[in-house]
Amino acid sequence: MAERVTMYVYMFVFSFLHLYLGQIGHAEETDKDPKEPTPAFVYNVETFEAALAKNRIFVMFHAPWCGHCKNLSPTWDELAKVYNQAEDSPLFIGKVDCTVHTALCADHEVVGFPTLKLFEAGGKAHKRYSGKRDLSSLKAFVQEQVLGLDEELKERDGPSQPVEEKSADEPAVASQVVSLDVDNFADTVAKGLFFIKFYAPWCTHCQTLAPVWEELAGSLSDNKNIVIAELDCTSSNLICKQFGVRGYPTLFWFKDGINTDQFQSPRTLENLKSFVQNKLSSELSLQHGEDDQKIPDKGNDVPDQVKDNLEVREPLRKQTCIAYNPWLICHVLSNILLQGTVSDLTDETFKSQISTGLVFVKFFAPWCGHCKRLAPAWEDLAKLMAGQPVIIAKVDCTQHKAICDENEVRGYPTLKLFRDGQLVKEYRGGRTVEDLSSFVKKELEIHDEL
Repeated sequence: MAERVTMYVYMFVFSFLHLYLGQIGHAEETDKDPKEPTPAFVYNVETFEAALAKNRIFVMFHAPWCGHCKNLSPTWDELAKVYNQAEDSPLFIGKVDCTVHTALCADHEVVGFPTLKLFEAGGKAHKRYSGKRDLSSLKAFVQEQVLGLDEELKERDGPSQPVEEKSADEPAVASQVVSLDVDNFADTVAKGLFFIKFYAPWCTHCQTLAPVWEELAGSLSDNKNIVIAELDCTSSNLICKQFGVRGYPTLFWFKDGINTDQFQSPRTLENLKSFVQNKLSSELSLQHGEDDQKIPDKGNDVPDQVKDNLEVREPLRKQTCIAYNPWLICHVLSNILLQGTVSDLTDETFKSQISTGLVFVKFFAPWCGHCKRLAPAWEDLAKLMAGQPVIIAKVDCTQHKAICDENEVRGYPTLKLFRDGQLVKEYRGGRTVEDLSSFVKKELEIHDEL
């Protein structure tokens, strides 16, 4: 309570001094009319709390006399036009006048102007923006924070290049890229091979890729085995959410309606063509009965028959654990039945399989680079933990989104440890087999001590 009172006093004195000095030192400046319409939402205490309860909001805390605030205001309004007027916008852009709503600004520890903070829906988390105050930098921050743009993608692709404008009298060329949307997506991609660009019109990397994507489609227009397509995520947001699109552009390979791979190399025409040709060679060779020459996963020597019988073995394990509740009997049988394997959890099996004993779960997406790098270590962890009373499991969040939403998975991979159906903790340590096994063994020791 004392801290909050101190903050209120500080904010009052801070605002008074700046307002007084601003009137003396900058009397010649003409302030913008505060009632002038703005595309940004102007929040008071009530509307701020109401908006925060349901939406992500990116807020500029400001004071009318602040010179930096005045300089930022036109750019902030441009940012608001991008997001506040778009359908299915991932967030809303707003303003709070701290000379009017001093308590609200004090609650959010605003001690300088302008202060820019992005709040997650519900207010459970926020991040302060401290970068450049130009429109492209602000949009890049939103894309990174809200849409989950991987820093590796930015390092890989480098800064976006300006898009060349077409001459007004240049004749339009019919596009070879198939345009997808909510209405035609499922039926169109249900059969065959598709290379799809998920994008947003305002995304500068997408704008840079657009002519390359058109050229790729033109070069493959005579190939009837592949379709080059695109989908605008600002108008078909549900599709993008369904397939876990977290940044723009995202390039997915689809086979018979299923997302099977993601392109993650530099987006040059040569690299894109090479990716398509390699995928086509692989797919067509499989169709003609040739062996698939894939490199086996590191240490993946678990017989397929053992994996295939997992659905039979797991109900037997659970039934025995219920009948013979003691820890030792239950988990000796668990390790006989599930020894050395990673249990693949689904919507139907998740709750039942974590309900008894210790279960370490990896929530992942097949296209995620970090997940792919973790996969061999996760398999090795399962083998290393054979003989220990713990199950190593995984959930594919692109196939079982409800489970991942229920467990508040906000990034990939997410590693969570459960005991008897209850979350023990989320693992945030190193991802080597040694780090992972050390974490599990400590949790086993804690249980043994109890």
